[in-house]
Amino acid sequence: VDLMFAAADTYGHRRYFDAAVRCGEFMLRAQMPEPQPAWAQQYNDQMQPAWARKFEPPSITGLESQGVLFALLNIYRETGDRRF
Repeated sequence: VDLMFAAADTYGHRRYFDAAVRCGEFMLRAQMPEPQPAWAQQYNDQMQPAWARKFEPPSITGLESQGVLFALLNIYRETGDRRF
């Protein structure tokens, strides 16, 4: 997301800005429901947390959730869109 906004500023192309917003929209769709509204490391094609490597079971993870939250805050700062 940060790179897309930087590319939009550097090259002046709206497509990079729009790509960052689409990324944020995907992140919102990938958020798990209450009681744990956070994000997983990987998802299956049904957007449910999924196994990856043998030591990565399906789960909600703090580090990925933190990264998503920072990205969503950045999208909000750039767009002013309250969804983010």
